Amino acid sequence: YDPHDLIRRLPTVLETLRELQRDGHVVYVHCCEGVNRSPSVVLAYLVRVEGMDVDAALAHQRAVDPIGRPYDEFVAHLRQL
Repeated sequence: YDPHDLIRRLPTVLETLRELQRDGHVVYVHCCEGVNRSPSVVLAYLVRVEGMDVDAALAHQRAVDPIGRPYDEFVAHLRQL
């Protein structure tokens, strides 16, 4: 539940997701509650790997998962990149 720890681990998480996708796996990203952590990771994937703009990725994520609320610190981090 620590957004700063998630930011620190982000490069490893994204690399793992890239490898799984490259190897043809379907990936389901979820955490215990599915509210902050997993939506934050998916948002980062859309921005960093798929190349989406942060606002477009947020809009897409909200359309698909209206309950998900990526951490504010995480969104700010993605905007800085």
